[in-house]
Amino acid sequence: MYLFVYGTLKRGCVNHWLLQGAEYVGEAYAPGFTLYVDLIPYAVRAPGCMVEGEVYEVGEEVVERVDQLEFPAGYARARIRVVLKDGRRLAAWIYIYPEARSRICLAERYQC
Repeated sequence: MYLFVYGTLKRGCVNHWLLQGAEYVGEAYAPGFTLYVDLIPYAVRAPGCMVEGEVYEVGEEVVERVDQLEFPAGYARARIRVVLKDGRRLAAWIYIYPEARSRICLAERYQC
């Protein structure tokens, strides 16, 4: 399965170690989302916006580790379509802030 990450799970960021054993697929973007950044980044649905991030091929063990980080923080896991920089489209999991929506595009990229 594929996992799209956009915040502290990206390469060079504090929680990237949780992806140990995952295979990096490439840079990508998630259309229909924007980022809020308030100490930590969180994605919310926002038509017409996009969030940049990275895609990894992951197994259940990696997903379970990341779930332990994200679920207590209030995130939900959703399956979405992402577009890789080379144009390929994949179905991937993303952690989003549930039920939150934005009418404006706030941020596309999180810098660690």
